[in-house]
Amino acid sequence: MGHPPLEFSDCYLDSPDFRDRLKYYEQELERTNKFIKDVIKDGSALISAMRSCVDPCIRLLQPGKSGESLKSFGATRTAAKSVFPE
Repeated sequence: MGHPPLEFSDCYLDSPDFRDRLKYYEQELERTNKFIKDVIKDGSALISAMRSCVDPCIRLLQPGKSGESLKSFGATRTAAKSVFPE
């Protein structure tokens, strides 16, 4: 499954075989380039999605930024606790 070799000396002859091998390499480079661009696009989309999910959580957990701190979580009574006293 290897590539046919490109010999520098064959470029002087400019044979049809050399052109076919060169065309094969160009097509392979185009496919590789498209694959790399797709990986970069998908990676960027994944990072953006992760940021949109993680950033609100980080802001919530940072003390002083939202007026809440980690110590006050669970200190307030929820509706369930009001209905079912401990």
